[in-house]
Amino acid sequence: MTGATGFVGSRLTEVLRKNGATVVALSRSGGSGSTAVDLADPASVAALDLDGVTAVVHVAAALPSAEPEEIWATNVAGTAHLLARLGDAPSLEAITLISSVAVYDPGKASAANPVEPREMIPPMNVYGRSKLLQEMLVFSFAHGRSILPTVFRVASLYGRTMKATSVLPQFVDAAKQGEPLIIHGPASYRQNFLHVDDLAKAATRATLEHRGGIWNLFSRDSLSLSELAEMVCRALESPSVIDDNSSAEEYEAPNFDGSKAAEALQINYRSLGEEIATW
Repeated sequence: MTGATGFVGSRLTEVLRKNGATVVALSRSGGSGSTAVDLADPASVAALDLDGVTAVVHVAAALPSAEPEEIWATNVAGTAHLLARLGDAPSLEAITLISSVAVYDPGKASAANPVEPREMIPPMNVYGRSKLLQEMLVFSFAHGRSILPTVFRVASLYGRTMKATSVLPQFVDAAKQGEPLIIHGPASYRQNFLHVDDLAKAATRATLEHRGGIWNLFSRDSLSLSELAEMVCRALESPSVIDDNSSAEEYEAPNFDGSKAAEALQINYRSLGEEIATW
């Protein structure tokens, strides 16, 4: 498990272990009992012990807010270094990559029709391009080998341990304190919110059962920021006012449809409003 100490990786590690898997946790820091590995450093990756490794869950990635140089070094070069080392893993059977909805360019996606995993809608930003290149590297590596690749293109992940700088925890914190919830950006912008435990369940099932393929993992909660603010206030019964400074700028979001993954991987997506009410 790469990125094993982060918000996503730590939860996936926990769920995999609960399902009987022996997980070797890797992280850049080496904290929380993990092994320190810097994927951007070929020498660090080359020192990995791959004895008995049958599957890899690749979570480690630079976030969209990182500098372009870090995004390329971690997401693209880091993935290439990891795959080069995995070429020497004789028992490897599966690779699961946690990718992103950012691989789709929202300006070219159809709002009327669900985005299909096999559609090629080139992303418009550095982060999205880096995630798409990650996917290509994984599939190229698996091709011709007896290795099954699985890719999850996930929406905006949330959960209690997510970073406090994200919009959802900021709204929750403001609502709990009775402070205004301030909205900026295009009024037409929409985000899909996926609970980290739903991803953990899907990735665990796909990895242990060797499902393979590309999966759009989107919940039923696709909201504008104003709708999100209203949901937070309603769920927490907060008297906070919503200060809407959104613009009329057009933003065409993809039609988020995660029903195929839900059916195939037996996921009952959590309700964002119900989860917020428990925070």
